[in-house]
Amino acid sequence: MRVLKKNLIIAAKLINLHPNTLEYLKKTENALIKSIPITKDKGSVKTFKGYRVYHSNLRG
Repeated sequence: MRVLKKNLIIAAKLINLHPNTLEYLKKTENALIKSIPITKDKGSVKTFKGYRVYHSNLRG
């Protein structure tokens, strides 16, 4: 998450994003984290993590 926020700040500066909008985007309303086990061709299992973060539910 730290890297994400750092990149968000860099992008906000590049597009001259209003500071209030930046503060709003820094906060998440909901985060869904799932682990998905996948069986590889040789029979070993590797687990991958998937992320879905919602910053705003205003649009539905």
